Amino acid sequence: MRITRLDAWRVRLPLVEPYSIAYATTEVADNVFVRLETNSALAGYGAASPDLEVTGDTTDSVLAGLLTRAEPIVKGRDPLNMAAILRDLAAAFATAPSALAAVDIALHDLKAKIAGLPLWQLLGGYRSSIQTSVTIGILPEAETIDAARRWVEKGFSYLKLKGGLDAILFS
Repeated sequence: MRITRLDAWRVRLPLVEPYSIAYATTEVADNVFVRLETNSALAGYGAASPDLEVTGDTTDSVLAGLLTRAEPIVKGRDPLNMAAILRDLAAAFATAPSALAAVDIALHDLKAKIAGLPLWQLLGGYRSSIQTSVTIGILPEAETIDAARRWVEKGFSYLKLKGGLDAILFS
């Protein structure tokens, strides 16, 4: 089996409510999706959410890099030779971790499909479910408490609260 094509595209996902962190407030999650097509019926999918402040890359730079630099590296390669592909991609994307992550995820997805297993099982998972957290962005205190109560009522027992740059010290 060989990779025959890499396709990448942007998906803008509107948030139900704005989300504030230390350096920005956002109303849309800008993501890049990747599809690795093969000369079989199988394809692997991956995604990344670039953030200039966190990853050092942007949606535009990730898209451009995937379409111009990543496809020549992966095209014609055996997707099961992941270590060599990722080594070559890492050299080409040393300053673009989001692009590398998206292809890494797509390769893992493809490997699981080749194995005929769900990815969680291929990676050694054994639970039928896991608990996860929800992140509450920077809000005034009363709104933070209200949001925390709403999430707990919806079944979340792990909450991550964003605190911002001006932490209040308690004695």
